[in-house]
Amino acid sequence: MLVANLLTLGGLCWAVAGGGPAVPDATDYSPKLAAYSLQRALAFCSAFVGFVLFNNADIFLAYLILSPADLGIYTASSVLPKAIVTATQPVVQIILPVVISIQGEGEDTSPAVMKAIFAAFALGAAAFVVLWAGADLACGAPHGIRFCTSPLMLLLAAAAVPLSVIRTLVTADVAHGRYWLPHLPFLALAVFAAAMTLTKVSGPAENLHLATTYLYCCWGLLAFWAAAGIFRGRFFARAGITPATLHGRQ
Repeated sequence: MLVANLLTLGGLCWAVAGGGPAVPDATDYSPKLAAYSLQRALAFCSAFVGFVLFNNADIFLAYLILSPADLGIYTASSVLPKAIVTATQPVVQIILPVVISIQGEGEDTSPAVMKAIFAAFALGAAAFVVLWAGADLACGAPHGIRFCTSPLMLLLAAAAVPLSVIRTLVTADVAHGRYWLPHLPFLALAVFAAAMTLTKVSGPAENLHLATTYLYCCWGLLAFWAAAGIFRGRFFARAGITPATLHGRQ
């Protein structure tokens, strides 16, 4: 992954620096590229940084607060749940160019965004059901993951469902040029850390307490995002602001 990203970044830098073929002269039929400021670029990237940090927040805290034995159990139990979030990534990779393309045509992007949200939730929920049905095979069986425990894995798998939806929401919002909601994972990360600090549990239940707190924070972030999105839509409707005019202002 590191080599692939470095090669891609090197190729892009080479192309941007003018190392590629000569750019043809612009004509009346050349596509008009919108100016993209550094401020918007940083806001775009920081939104995804926040999600990546929150997506791995439980692992970060596990390294800090759990004993080596408990850490091994927790990380082993989190392998398949984290794979659920990875498996839903194609939804995000598709929705970003689709939304931008629809915006360029001046059409309503709501149906495409709703389909992406439903697809992310359906894929995440289906993966959870599969893990729930085959928990005994996935954990501890001869062909399962060693040191994995079913209750811990299912808690983390339940947290992976809202995470898959949240990443889709982050992508849809930044594609529309809206940046304040996509930065909510930073707030959720702080709440999660504070909750673990204030509700310390020692002993065998520490693993389950960490996973349960993380589960509540993931679903809480999704619920808060939904409420804020509804408020935002109603506020804009009262003010006579449309998504197109909002995007134009930004």
